[in-house]
Amino acid sequence: AVSRHPHRLPLDAPEMLLLAHAALAVAPSPTVSTTSSRLARPNVAAAATSSDALAGGPQPPRSPQDDEARKQQWIPGGGRAPSYLDGSLAGDRGFDPKCLVVLARTRTRVDSGPWAKMERETRMVMCEAWEAKKKLYWMREAEMKHARLAMVAAAGWPMSELLDKPLSSALGLASPLDATGGRAPSLLNGHLFDNNVVTAFLIIVAIATAALELSTLDNVEGLTPTGYVPGDLGFDPLGLAKKRAGMDESEIKHGRLAMLAVTGFAVQEALYGTPVVEQTPQFFHPALPFF
Repeated sequence: AVSRHPHRLPLDAPEMLLLAHAALAVAPSPTVSTTSSRLARPNVAAAATSSDALAGGPQPPRSPQDDEARKQQWIPGGGRAPSYLDGSLAGDRGFDPKCLVVLARTRTRVDSGPWAKMERETRMVMCEAWEAKKKLYWMREAEMKHARLAMVAAAGWPMSELLDKPLSSALGLASPLDATGGRAPSLLNGHLFDNNVVTAFLIIVAIATAALELSTLDNVEGLTPTGYVPGDLGFDPLGLAKKRAGMDESEIKHGRLAMLAVTGFAVQEALYGTPVVEQTPQFFHPALPFF
């Protein structure tokens, strides 16, 4: 560093540390504790911090997340996380190796004109803070919706394969799973619209999903009040968020796992042609031993 005074040599690190200790020595006398007659001792860690401040000038305030959340936590030794993944959102592990967050359709400055032809990383670097935050929140809003839908599907898929035939027999109806060999009807398994009951159910789900999507357009567009958390629709009838800390972290972790699980269900059944409850019976048939 170059000294501002031409006739003064710059200080090295040990000299700055001694200067910090000297400043503490001439500081006002420490107060006496109300519970003990011993005097409070100077904080050596504070002195070291003071020396750092002297070396580099005034330092911005640091948060506990600065050192850990800014590192990629999804892979050991993965380096630093992107600047827009600052650890403020639940489940943020710095994972966006392909910079997919820039694909959020937020109609910001970097989404049109010459910027649209640039690499994704370049576009994110050129984003202003509010643009990057809007894109990040758009992606988190979409992630939460897919995660919640996947959690319902991950539970409903094997349950339909376990309970559909017994329920159909009890009601004297034909099982829609007979045409698929016991597999849940899907895009890959086929027979998705063969049964009237299944078709009616899908129509109801599509209408409900469309209504929910229309009611949350403001959230997607970023027209939300200050402090809004992406994906927070105010639905917590049991008050679980108040009873236990970290529920938002648990929700996104379970949702991500469910998205992988549902993808695995669909691919496995399409490849092997058998229900997933038969491929891994130890998970779905409690009466059978695990091994």
